[in-house]
Amino acid sequence: NPDEMAQLAPMDAPPPPYAVGVTYPGLALVVLTATAPSTWEPAPLEQVLVHEWTHYYLHRAIGETEVPLWFDEGLAIHEARERNMDRVRTLWEATVRDTLISLDDLSARFPAQPRGVSLAYAESADFVGWLFRRGDGGASEVTRLVSRLHRGNRFEVAISQTYSAGIGQLEVDWRAGLARRYAAMPLLLSS
Repeated sequence: NPDEMAQLAPMDAPPPPYAVGVTYPGLALVVLTATAPSTWEPAPLEQVLVHEWTHYYLHRAIGETEVPLWFDEGLAIHEARERNMDRVRTLWEATVRDTLISLDDLSARFPAQPRGVSLAYAESADFVGWLFRRGDGGASEVTRLVSRLHRGNRFEVAISQTYSAGIGQLEVDWRAGLARRYAAMPLLLSS
């Protein structure tokens, strides 16, 4: 349960109160709970395990190279094939209200309040998913990005070399795509 998961975690790095799984790459440790902390509903353990393994293997692949938190989480969500209508709705609302959080602000930590955390995960998942669908390279481009990180390139350098654009321009392009994609969303959500 969530309390037992917290007891198994390192004392100086407890799991976030909403987490059903946490990875500690430096310790080669993944801890999961069979029940969600907020609802005590059964957790989708297979999906959570793939999510957490993705964190572990990404950090194993890139060693000491740092990646933004949004990339780490977005990649884990993508690999676990997490599909969540609440995330779509959250992202749509933030797009329409122009309250998206910049990727720069999501690089080091996610907001503390539940609404901000939901938006941070939604943005991370969507942006990394967009990288997987972008251009002709798609998934192979993400693989090249991780390879460059493995060779010790800083994230900003690796992403610029991979996509021939800096993260700032990529974010602008992604946001423009969100605005187009979610223009028809009210019709879908109301029907």
